[in-house]
Amino acid sequence: MARKHTPTDVSDPQRWRALAHPLRMRLVHELQDRPAARAADLAEAVGEPANSVSFHLRQLERYGFVEQDDEHGSDRREKWWRTTNRAGFRVTGTPDGEDQESARRLVQTIGAHTHAAVDDWLRVAVGDEDVTSVNHDVRFHLTDAEFVRFRSELGELYDRWLSVSRAHDEDRDGLVDFRDIRFGWTDRPVVED
Repeated sequence: MARKHTPTDVSDPQRWRALAHPLRMRLVHELQDRPAARAADLAEAVGEPANSVSFHLRQLERYGFVEQDDEHGSDRREKWWRTTNRAGFRVTGTPDGEDQESARRLVQTIGAHTHAAVDDWLRVAVGDEDVTSVNHDVRFHLTDAEFVRFRSELGELYDRWLSVSRAHDEDRDGLVDFRDIRFGWTDRPVVED
């Protein structure tokens, strides 16, 4: 399966529930940062038992967030995993009823993961005068059509630079490790033409 560089739309409540688990969210993000990894490598990275990580990888596979990477595996016992989309995902749809709770849990999990990533960076950055950050807290007022165009242009920008970054997957020596965490939302569903 060809991996995409633009975010995957996640609108199915079952997929929301599958991704709303904090460990699964961490595993998806770990795999977005590397070409592929074994469950044991991921377990070490997230500080969880390998059998637990394997279970959650299989659940993520079931809902299309990760897949086995046969290119890296040397035999059937050693499974390698990769994300189906290294550009992430965006939550879409208009939940109602019990699906609202699933959507709420997913957004809370995403928010907690985002805050933890920023906190990790701050722990490292405090006192380091060579660290550079770019911080934005921007609000746009756009028509539905303008918002759709903005999201598309932003996706194209990320797509272009993710392609450049992926070319360095094997050798990262001397490269700047830039992490951009976007967590944007609208105040209502957007009508797309």
